[in-house]
Amino acid sequence: MLRIQEGVRELKVRQLMEFKKIKQGESVNVRPAIFDTILNVLGNTVFSKDLYDVAGGKGDFVGLEFLIRELLVIGSTPNLANYYQFLDRFDPQGSRKEAFARLQKVVKI
Repeated sequence: MLRIQEGVRELKVRQLMEFKKIKQGESVNVRPAIFDTILNVLGNTVFSKDLYDVAGGKGDFVGLEFLIRELLVIGSTPNLANYYQFLDRFDPQGSRKEAFARLQKVVKI
């Protein structure tokens, strides 16, 4: 799987370097650019599309970052269904439902 995505990773790093060249001599917050690169590598792996374009300003960076933080919290919260498999189909804490709702928002952005 990693080899299949190698081209996408190389392309995204190349795009990050091009963005750096364009902004040469300017004061630039690199956090969004790095976040964009990582997010787009993941987006291409999961959804087969870029989720954000930092150079073109396309996408909702703040919204995406917030949704991803929420997904991390949901994913790291202990879930009863992980300990008692018979509860898995009931999703007693609503973790699956919450994660799915956030993923749908990510895809719409």
